[in-house]
Amino acid sequence: MLLTAVILALAGAIDPSMRRWRDAPIAQVTGGRVRGLTTKDNVTAFYGVPYAKAKRYAAAAPTSWSGIRDATAPAEPCPQMAHGVIGREDCLVANVFTPAGNLNLPIMLQIHGGSMNAGRAVADGSALAKRAKAVIISIQYRLGALGFWAANASTPQNFGLDDLLFALRWARDNADAFGGDPQRVMVFGVSAGGAAVAHLLTTAPPGLIFAAAMESPGGHQGWMAPGSRPDDDFVAPSVLAAASAATAAAVGCAVDDINCLRKVPNSDIITAAEGVRFAPSLVRRRPANPLSADGVETPLALLRLGAWQQGAVIIGGQSCESCAATAALAGPPRNLTHFQYTEALQTYFAGSRVAWDDVAARYSKRVATEGRWRTLARIMSDSGHACSAQLHAHDAVHKLWPPRHRRDVLPTHCLICAQARRGGRLDLRI
Repeated sequence: MLLTAVILALAGAIDPSMRRWRDAPIAQVTGGRVRGLTTKDNVTAFYGVPYAKAKRYAAAAPTSWSGIRDATAPAEPCPQMAHGVIGREDCLVANVFTPAGNLNLPIMLQIHGGSMNAGRAVADGSALAKRAKAVIISIQYRLGALGFWAANASTPQNFGLDDLLFALRWARDNADAFGGDPQRVMVFGVSAGGAAVAHLLTTAPPGLIFAAAMESPGGHQGWMAPGSRPDDDFVAPSVLAAASAATAAAVGCAVDDINCLRKVPNSDIITAAEGVRFAPSLVRRRPANPLSADGVETPLALLRLGAWQQGAVIIGGQSCESCAATAALAGPPRNLTHFQYTEALQTYFAGSRVAWDDVAARYSKRVATEGRWRTLARIMSDSGHACSAQLHAHDAVHKLWPPRHRRDVLPTHCLICAQARRGGRLDLRI
């Protein structure tokens, strides 16, 4: 009786947090065991689960650990500039959310946006997991000057894109651990994440992707001037090589001296990379591809050729893709004067292949009905993500449906689309 009383007393004295650990969900993945938590929405969540490890400027590799790894709090993002440099390089992790009590669910693998230079895995996928009745896996990948590098224009290194493929394989291999179906993996993303989805559709081995969705996939701005395309999510090898050389020089290293570059604090590299464009650069592998130019082979060109894993794809956009960018250029929504409006157009189209006054004439009727600020926002949207989304949608069906079975989805006011129509082909020159 005394022993029983002592045991009961000790049980009652257990720290509540210990009881929480005892009841916390544990998953066995390829690298080891992880302990997550159950949210108030009755969703099982695992945060910061490593899917790979990687040295700076080296390919990702499998990772492992001993014991049970804590996965109850979001990990830091990959290094990036956000009012100062934030993040850490040990950042190849996934956040996973599974509706409680469900097994063999479809998997939705989310790739965050951020112009290939910023962003992180979503911190709360509980609502989407419950609504979609799916396992949500949100991943991080290397960004900016630490994710993309070119010691010369002939051999660009796309570590960030390679991370995505590694994560896709990891999701398939560990689907059972989170109640998912490895045969039903849908990849989806917005902006740069959408552009990354297009890349995976044209490069991933068959069987890894069951379905895909692209929300406002990143732009391929054929109308803009070389080297000045902040919205391009794929750049020419020469652009990446020039950015790499400038950044290496700024931190006191030769562009091809990886040992030197690895000794530099990541914050110095990210800071030195400010003002130049780091993004994936895909060297052309199909010499006969009429839509690739200057050594560049974008996913958009491959979609049009039908060189992708054709299947269920959703492509969408927003009503005002560039309202935030318009506010940054011309200030908050208000009644712009004629001078402010034309000055903004001249700034936006400076050095490009498009004359700002031609654009103003094309949109003159909208000024009368929507005002100058909203028209400026529409112009920036139509010439950026909105048109890119339209082009992705158009080219995804180009080889699937003959012209008599598809309707024209390209808006006549879309600058890139109009340029493509005039030339009879997509102008993707860099």
